[in-house]
Amino acid sequence: MLDSLDNLSITIQNYNTSTAFSLEPLSGLRSLCINWSYRDHWPKQSLISQISMLISRCPDLESFKFTSPYFRRPQPESGPPMSLGQILAGLSSLDMSLRLKQLVVIGIVVSPDDFLLRLRHFRYLEKLEIGWSSDPDLAIHFGEICAILHAEGIHLKDITGAIIHHPAIIRYLASYSGIERMVLRPSHPLDDSTQLVDQFFSSVLRQHRNSLRYLELGLNKNTAWSRLLGRDLMIEVERCQRLEELNCWVYVSLEDKRSNNTDILVSSSLSLFHALMISS
Repeated sequence: MLDSLDNLSITIQNYNTSTAFSLEPLSGLRSLCINWSYRDHWPKQSLISQISMLISRCPDLESFKFTSPYFRRPQPESGPPMSLGQILAGLSSLDMSLRLKQLVVIGIVVSPDDFLLRLRHFRYLEKLEIGWSSDPDLAIHFGEICAILHAEGIHLKDITGAIIHHPAIIRYLASYSGIERMVLRPSHPLDDSTQLVDQFFSSVLRQHRNSLRYLELGLNKNTAWSRLLGRDLMIEVERCQRLEELNCWVYVSLEDKRSNNTDILVSSSLSLFHALMISS
C-alpha cells in the first residue's frame, strides 16, 4: 500500500511525538506537506532528521510544503529558529537533482545561502511561497533569493511574498513575463510606499498582463497598498486580459463615505473583484 503512495500531508500537533512515529517506511513521494502546529517549540531534531531523510528518498518529489504557526512563541530552550537548510540537509547525499516545482515554507528561516546551496533542486520551480517567520532578516533574505532567481533565469508562475521593498524583488518580478498567480502582502514598514505601488503597477503588472489569472494585494492595514485602487490604477488592472480574480483590501475613509467617493469599487469591469474594506 505504501509503495503506491504519491501524496502525503501530515499535521503534527504534539511536541513529544511518540518514538513509535516513523517516516522510514515511506519513499517515492511526489508531494509532501508537513504542518507543524505546535506554537511553543520547534520540532525535535529527531523529527527534522526524519523529514530530511524522507525527502532524500523521494527523487521524483515535485512539491514540498512546510508550515508552522504565524505567531509562534517559542520557549528560550527551543534554540534558534528552524531553517530550510535543516529540513533539506538530507539532499546533500543525493547524487541526482530534484525537479521541484512547488516550494512553500511558512514560519521558518529561509536564507539565501541555504537556497543557493541547493539551487540545483530548484531549477524547475514554478511556485514559491516564503511566509512570515521569526527571521529578523526576512526582507533582506527574500530580496536576495529573488536576485538569485533573476540571475539564474528561474521564472516563477506563482509567487507569494510578505515583503516587497527590497529593490531586487521588483527588479525580478519585472524582468520576465508569465506569472499566473501573484500574492503580495506587504506588511513591513518600508513597504508602505506610494512609490513602490507605482513601481508595481508600471513595471511589474505590465509585464504579466497576458498571463495573470489571480492577483491578491495588501493586508488588513491602512497602508499605501490599501489605498491603491484609484481610477488610473484600476485601468492598469483591467488591462490584464486573463485576470479572473482580484482580491485586495481597500481603505475607505469617513470622508470617502460622506462624499460617496467609493464608486470605483463598483465600476470595475472585472468579472471577479473581491474588495475587503478597511474603515477609519
